[in-house]
Amino acid sequence: MDLEVSESPGGNEGASGDFRLGRSSWVEPPSVRVVGESHTEDPASNFRSASSLGFDSHTLKMIPHWRRFLLLCVLAGTALSPARAQQEAPRPADAFGGAVELYQQQLYPDAATAFATFRQAHASHVAAPQALYLEARAALAQGDDAGTRRLLSRLQREYPSHPRARTARLGLAQYYLDQGNPDRAKSQLQTIATAPSRPDEGAQALYLLGRTEQNQGNPNAALPYFKQVYSRYPNAELAPAALYARGVTQVRLERYDRATASFERLGEQFPDSPFSENLGTILGEVYYRVGQYENAATELQRRLPDLTGSTRARTLFLLGETYSALGRREDATTQYRLILEELPNSSYTTPARYGLAWQHYNAGRHAAAAEAFAAVRAADHPLADRATYYEAASRALTGARAEALELYRTFLDRAEAGPLATAAQYEVGLLHYRRERYDRAASAFRAATQQASSAGPRGEAFYWLGNAYLATDNLDSALDAYTEAIDRGAAPESVTAKVRFQKAWSLYRNGRYGEAGTEFQALADAHPETARGQEALFWGGDTFYQREQYGAARRQFQAYLDTSPDAPQRAGARYALAWTYFKQRRFEPAARSFRRFLDVYDRDSMSDVPYRQDARLRLADCYFALKRYDDARAAYDRVDGAGVEYALYQGGRALYYAGQPGAARDRLRRFVDDFPDSPLRPDALYRLGDIHFQEQRYEAARDAFTQLLDDHPETARAAEAQYAIGDTHYNAGEMKDAVQAYRAVLETYPESPSASEAASSLFFALNAAGQQDRADKLIAAIANRVPDANMEDRLRYHRARAAYQRGDSKRALRLFRTFVRTTSTEARVPDAYYYLGLLYADTDQYEEAKNYLRQLTDQYPDSEYLSDASLRLGEIYLEEGANEQAAAAYRTAAEQDDTRDELRAQARYGQSQALLQLGRTSAADTLLSQILEAEPQGPLRNAARLGLGRVREEQGRTDEALDLYRRVIRASDGETGAEALYRLGRQLRRQGNPQTAIRELERMPSLFAGHPEWEARALLEQARAYRARGETGQAVQLYDEVQQAYGGTPFAETAREEQQAIES
Repeated sequence: MDLEVSESPGGNEGASGDFRLGRSSWVEPPSVRVVGESHTEDPASNFRSASSLGFDSHTLKMIPHWRRFLLLCVLAGTALSPARAQQEAPRPADAFGGAVELYQQQLYPDAATAFATFRQAHASHVAAPQALYLEARAALAQGDDAGTRRLLSRLQREYPSHPRARTARLGLAQYYLDQGNPDRAKSQLQTIATAPSRPDEGAQALYLLGRTEQNQGNPNAALPYFKQVYSRYPNAELAPAALYARGVTQVRLERYDRATASFERLGEQFPDSPFSENLGTILGEVYYRVGQYENAATELQRRLPDLTGSTRARTLFLLGETYSALGRREDATTQYRLILEELPNSSYTTPARYGLAWQHYNAGRHAAAAEAFAAVRAADHPLADRATYYEAASRALTGARAEALELYRTFLDRAEAGPLATAAQYEVGLLHYRRERYDRAASAFRAATQQASSAGPRGEAFYWLGNAYLATDNLDSALDAYTEAIDRGAAPESVTAKVRFQKAWSLYRNGRYGEAGTEFQALADAHPETARGQEALFWGGDTFYQREQYGAARRQFQAYLDTSPDAPQRAGARYALAWTYFKQRRFEPAARSFRRFLDVYDRDSMSDVPYRQDARLRLADCYFALKRYDDARAAYDRVDGAGVEYALYQGGRALYYAGQPGAARDRLRRFVDDFPDSPLRPDALYRLGDIHFQEQRYEAARDAFTQLLDDHPETARAAEAQYAIGDTHYNAGEMKDAVQAYRAVLETYPESPSASEAASSLFFALNAAGQQDRADKLIAAIANRVPDANMEDRLRYHRARAAYQRGDSKRALRLFRTFVRTTSTEARVPDAYYYLGLLYADTDQYEEAKNYLRQLTDQYPDSEYLSDASLRLGEIYLEEGANEQAAAAYRTAAEQDDTRDELRAQARYGQSQALLQLGRTSAADTLLSQILEAEPQGPLRNAARLGLGRVREEQGRTDEALDLYRRVIRASDGETGAEALYRLGRQLRRQGNPQTAIRELERMPSLFAGHPEWEARALLEQARAYRARGETGQAVQLYDEVQQAYGGTPFAETAREEQQAIES
């Protein structure tokens, strides 16, 4: 991996600097030649050897070449039919021999004619196939491509057993390649690939197309051909070679993620291929290049024990680089040392030493780093110059300035112009300046200003150049240098700093926090090292805090703490930083920050720090919010002074939640007695009563609630206490008293939030007491005593809702319908419409359900039930196949501002399903992606992935679809997972991987039992996969199983039809 180099000795260029990892471990994808094809052959070489017919090699040498061939033909004819050969052989042999002689004399037009004449006159002669082949060669020599292809196709068709027939067409393409004519070769190969005579011919043609495009410098064009080899011909010998070639090509195109996928697929699909044997180190290197360092380490370690020589050295070095990237310095050091110990003569020895040097440097072991860099410097290696620079930097950090200076000079004598050379000039200047050699320092700084290519380094060089001039009283030159430095932001503007701070402070005091923040930030950026600049950081952070931009405030406060170790506002910055987390309800980091603040300032010697007491309280609150109740109680106990009141109350709550109700009661009772005027006392009494209630001590609970009502009748807790009294009676089985208590809530606190709950509970209590017939009279009585004219309607509504909540659907339906007809106000009508819609939908009366739900959505767009009603409407429409209406209803549910997050996700998912049914895959894609972003752990995540997989199938992005299905299968154990497994198998079959499809689908009963629809679908898909493999017997068995296990279903009918298609 090419690693960047810092321009200053304080930078970190990685373990190996800029050492470039080569690709020597990659096996080059094989070239393919047509088997047995040669284009310098003897025209008569495809006949029986002369020695087998009784001639020795000496005799053959004395016979002219073409005459020899004629003699062979004669002898071959004699062997077949002696009498016939004696009568007919001379005439065909002479004709064929004459044609061969013309061919050898390169008289191709005459030769082609002679061969054609021979074939027409002697069609059944033993030399006829060879004549046809040589006629094609003569046509090729004349540039007649079409004629050549026609004659070769005829050779394949009429003489399939001829030695040249199988490879004739590919041989033509190979001829073009050998002649340096790749375009004609590609044309021929594309013709073959379009209609191959055999799978192996098609695979070879596609592979040669890919290799030809590669050789022409067109890697992007090569990739589809390689993919077609292993996707169209997965069983071809060239399939693993094509997959490997695709991976290597993707690496060269720096598409490392795709290369990783190709190599992983090669290992999975062709584990026994020779190309898989070298896969570990290659895959490890690709993982390294894409930053997947853990995967890289795993792959390389797995392969390492089997490696030797240069491959082992390379792998050890890459492991060192990987561990270095992971921050595992000791492991990195181990790998580098192994290279030095085991393979000291390897080409990776020097890079390993360089890597060791960097481990020392990064660990602050500068003396050791200097020695290690020196060893690299002494080597004849491209890293030597760079090592010289960093040895100098290391020596300087150890205080050996004279030695460092000499090394920098050595580096500059050899180095080419660039950032590192500029940095070396700058460092030389600093070393001279610190040794008070100002003229030499100025010379070095001047060189740095001329070489630097960016404003920052040039500005710093100008600034120090000004200092050097100033030290020698060269004031004009110093002023010019400082001006250059200021223009590049490298010199202090102390004169203007105070004025700018005062301007910012004035804006802050007037509440103009945005403008003040801009000024403070500019000042801090301009003067980061000055007291004014540091103070500006602090107040800039406070302007963000005042604007509730807590993340930005935190960064500013942290920057202040990092850069201002002795500044006066450090305590305030620590305290404010903790508050930024607290305001964001990020209680874990808030607790850590408050704890760190108290560790520093919660001491007697720090009694003047104003934030200590509040920090104790906030630390305790953080623990409480994190449900660390024991820690919270202990923290509250440490509070003193004005914070004791709140701490005592919160400590009681913490004890209760920590599972200590007795101690909680005692503490809350003490709080109630000790702080009679506290605004928290009503809450304490309520919680005291609630603890008794949870312990089923109902009388004691009533006493606490009654005390709250007596002592604090006007507080917000009063209505809750009265309602809680009703609950104590209800849970104690005292239904008449419960009814009276709930009635008191309605009559005394009719506008409180508790009134609605009291109304529902009232009717629950009446029902439990067997006094449902009192409901109407009680409603009228309460309505007469309450000045609210709508009280009767509210009670009638809650009576219906109570029936719904306890599952009495028929009664709820009757009461809601009566309410809608008789109500005098529309306040609760939309709520009633919602429940009526649900009740009718639950009994499959969809028309009535849609009627009420549509009335709500159309007439009452501000109803709190608008989103819920729209969602239920969408579900009904989707079930009925009304996809346009379903999509619209779901969209309404999702787009409401007050829609709950979970309901919004459900609505988006429903809308996506409707859009998929409508064929709008792009819109569905967007919605499903939104669900995945908004629901990192939500219940709809798997369903969204499944839907997104379907979208990817529609888009032809099948690899992504398969990945999504697999993720659903791993994460789901329900119907969503079953459907994903079915779709995975179906897609694999369609991609031409029937065996893999079968293997996946066979897992359905073990993974997703209890989902008969998907089990039946999986069996049908397995049958189709077996048919694709030609195993019809297995397919028939599966069709029988579907018909027996799922008789009377559409799946059984499909199985019957497909089985009949096989048998017919």
